Amino acid sequence: MSKWFKGFLILGIMTVFWVLVPACGGDDPVPTPKPTAVPVPAVTAAPTEAPETVAVADQGRFGGTIKIAAQAGTKSLDPSFSQANTTHTITVHIFENLFAWDRDYNIKNNMVDKWEASADGLTLTFTLRDGLMFHDGSPVTSDDVVASLDRWLEKQPPAKVMKPYVAGIAAVDDTKFTISLTEPFSAAITLLGSLRRSGVIWPKEIAVLTPFEDVGLDKIIGSGPYKVAEWKVGDKVVLERADMYNPRSDEGNGFSGSQISYLDRIEWLEIPNEETKIAGLKTGQWDVVDSPSLDVYADLNANPDINVSQYKPGHVSTVLVNHSKAPMNNKKLRQAIQAAIDAESMMLSLGGPELWDTCAAIWFCGTPNESTAGAELFNQNDMEKAKRLLAESGYDGEPLTLMNPTDYATITPTGPVFKAMLEEIGINVDMPAMDWSTQVSNWSKPENWHMQTIWCVHNNNHSPINSCMSSLGSFAKLQEHDRADEIGALNSTWASTFDPVEKAKARDDLQALYYEEALHFNWGQFYSIYPYRTWVKNFDVRGIPWYGNVWIEK
Repeated sequence: MSKWFKGFLILGIMTVFWVLVPACGGDDPVPTPKPTAVPVPAVTAAPTEAPETVAVADQGRFGGTIKIAAQAGTKSLDPSFSQANTTHTITVHIFENLFAWDRDYNIKNNMVDKWEASADGLTLTFTLRDGLMFHDGSPVTSDDVVASLDRWLEKQPPAKVMKPYVAGIAAVDDTKFTISLTEPFSAAITLLGSLRRSGVIWPKEIAVLTPFEDVGLDKIIGSGPYKVAEWKVGDKVVLERADMYNPRSDEGNGFSGSQISYLDRIEWLEIPNEETKIAGLKTGQWDVVDSPSLDVYADLNANPDINVSQYKPGHVSTVLVNHSKAPMNNKKLRQAIQAAIDAESMMLSLGGPELWDTCAAIWFCGTPNESTAGAELFNQNDMEKAKRLLAESGYDGEPLTLMNPTDYATITPTGPVFKAMLEEIGINVDMPAMDWSTQVSNWSKPENWHMQTIWCVHNNNHSPINSCMSSLGSFAKLQEHDRADEIGALNSTWASTFDPVEKAKARDDLQALYYEEALHFNWGQFYSIYPYRTWVKNFDVRGIPWYGNVWIEK
């Protein structure tokens, strides 16, 4: 396999925020041993439709509907196809992964009961836990897993990183399967345990039919604690308890362990107006608001009837660059833009300083992958330098199209501020009005845009193989960059090595390259808020708002 092609495989992939793999505690940003067997207690059936099978103290928790003012619109319920956070926020309740995160972002067995690696690290053997059932009543088998992982390898960004190392995936029997590797790969279990865009398990007949397309609503069949009850596009998505779901017996911890579906129904309501979202929360019309504008934090935090959960390490606020569309393939132009950025002004557009930090680390400050490499090029706020670099670039005044959604509270405010910065140094900016769904539809149409405002959440941006830089390649056409080989090789080194020194060097070299080439533009990390009524119990945010083990006390 040529070095360029390997880089292409790693970088030429579809993704957006809020992707991906286990966060700081559960990823491989720190030294990790080769995989060894991890025994997990046997599963005891405890169907959630029968409250008498749980502790007496828990029986009164069953029932009710939780209503959520959704973050934005949902265009797909296929988590193996859609890259949107709004899809994964819902489908994480429908589908299961082989592994799952606990509250501290450590990877735990989930659908897998046990696994082990061969002495040479080239064969991973997995055994599924008992009692796994799809929502159509059929059992989950190794054949379903193999077909689902085959689809994953062709479609998803983390799998694109792993694919060059995979020699084959095969079923041994109904509950046992193997992954054969061409060489040891330190990030294998990390990738299989991704919170987002990981290898969710489908029935085989669905996984093999549509490897590169949305499967459609009639085929949204998972094995998780909730299943689809209703979807009115542009209005709401409703899930209901999946009575056939058989939770694990070990204690629930984040997304791992026993997940009891106490709620009868979960409803995500599409409410475009931010003021309406907050007003409805205050009156109890709905129970949770998913990631509203940060400027409502102080008001809601002071309300005795409302709790506010914050997600840390949070999200990195950024602008994605389309490297295939001139003049964004001009390094001097990108460096000019980078030199102009005033990070504090950008972050202040989102809310008060208690909700964000300017941070040069691509993979988040305060985490094992924090790095200061290239930090001297972050937050320069140097307009004279920016104007000089722009002149050197030969920029001729042509309009640059900046996509910025009009209906996304934690993205929308950054667009006008960024646009003003560009105009101050002499760049002509066209920022057409569009909603988030329209912007998403343009991701794969690079001819339509030069830059776009987005954010990338920690759960998909916490390591070199799980980041806006490496996993947004097909949108940004970063594989066409003249240093794509180098980027691909550094990603491969980080993903495959067990040497902590080599791993850290690959991470630092990537971040230094990121800033030297001005691949994208970022200005810090913010902590999205999730206000909810106090009658919602056991709710917390660990990467994605999660309603397993949540109940209502009114």
